[in-house]
Amino acid sequence: MESDCFLTADNRAPQEHVFDQLGASTFLRSMLDSSVDCIKVLDPSGIIQYINDGGVRLLSADSAEQLKGRNWLKRWSDSQEQAAAAALAEACAGRTGHFQGVAPDLRGAQKHWDVKLTPIRLQGEHDDIRFVLAITRDITDQRRAEQQRELLAAELDHRVKNILTVVSAIAHQTLRPPATLEKASELFVNRLSALSKAQAILTKSAWNGADMAMVVEGALAAYQDEGAETRFIVSGPPIDLAASKALSLALAIHELATNAMKYGSLSSVNGTVAISWSIGKSGDIPMLRFEWREQGGPPAQAPVARGFGSRLIERALAAEFRGKVQMDFAPEGLVCSLTAPLKSLAAN
Repeated sequence: MESDCFLTADNRAPQEHVFDQLGASTFLRSMLDSSVDCIKVLDPSGIIQYINDGGVRLLSADSAEQLKGRNWLKRWSDSQEQAAAAALAEACAGRTGHFQGVAPDLRGAQKHWDVKLTPIRLQGEHDDIRFVLAITRDITDQRRAEQQRELLAAELDHRVKNILTVVSAIAHQTLRPPATLEKASELFVNRLSALSKAQAILTKSAWNGADMAMVVEGALAAYQDEGAETRFIVSGPPIDLAASKALSLALAIHELATNAMKYGSLSSVNGTVAISWSIGKSGDIPMLRFEWREQGGPPAQAPVARGFGSRLIERALAAEFRGKVQMDFAPEGLVCSLTAPLKSLAAN
């Protein structure tokens, strides 16, 4: 809809100044002009007879004369012009008309409006309604806030469902034979703690994702509290991860660190873990390479049976990153590597 849609079809000049007909005082005009709302007086056909200074500002006009004589109905789109015409008809019938709609100002900026129309009854003319008072309030900021709240509510619902799905999967895989209830409970609590730390990182970024270094350091925080601050060597360039990638990586690092504490390099006094990531290419495709390398501990041995932790690392991590995970159980220590297309990191 063009911003010049206020123009009338027949370009009629406005009637004699409405304030002369209403006998309005200078004080009344000053009071109306001080309002922040757009206050207009229309004739029964919708032609603007008067508009206050607040309306001139809201509609980005140069003066009131720029708006007088224009057809108010034509400022609305075809679908909303019917609502405007219905509200005007209500006022002309002696009732109050009300609707909300979107229309541009004279510069083309789309705004949301709340519109109320009421009849103006002149003294001695109770049945003949010659003018209608139209009070239009700019509710653009209010509508944006409402839309933002609706978006946040939908996002929260989505996030909660996702978290519950993850928790359900962890519970299903952890709390099952042959693990004892005591052992399974300990594993379950620790995994929820890792999930909670990842959530905290994502919350700080408003769930827009997180830097890989923050995700790694957050996942290792619990193990650093156990006196292993100098045993993790972390290096890599800044890389942003989508929220789902950050969660998946944090849970995988938790599983790797737990195994390293029990069976790997961190079970030895002199054992260390080097965690690094870099960006390379596979042909013309930019690729991420992430590596967890243990050293100084006992020789790595492949597990006899694949548990939840192994499946989480080898399958879930690869699927989430749309890449490949490789576990190398070397005599020097476990090496876990992830390669994935760089473009997949930002996609949820």
